[in-house]
Amino acid sequence: MSGAAIARRLGISKSTVSYHQRRLGEPIDSRCNRRYDWAAVQCFYEEGHTITQCQERFGFARKTFMDAVCPNCHAQTPNFSGRNRRLRRATRGLLDEAA
Repeated sequence: MSGAAIARRLGISKSTVSYHQRRLGEPIDSRCNRRYDWAAVQCFYEEGHTITQCQERFGFARKTFMDAVCPNCHAQTPNFSGRNRRLRRATRGLLDEAA
């Protein structure tokens, strides 16, 4: 029985099934644990191919590519929502607390 079928039958996530399969020493479906040859991806990309062409050739998602290029970029991206701007201004004394 596949991990997905087990998860459906028990009403749990596939990752929970995989976790317990690993703990019990069961073989895991390698399709769920893909690794990419990033040197080959970089070479292909530097030949002038687009990210989309890399995705099609190597089979990964755009987010996978972006995470490989800059793994900590999401942590550095500022949040510019209105609420956060107001909070930053308030902490700088630009708004009174009533606003």
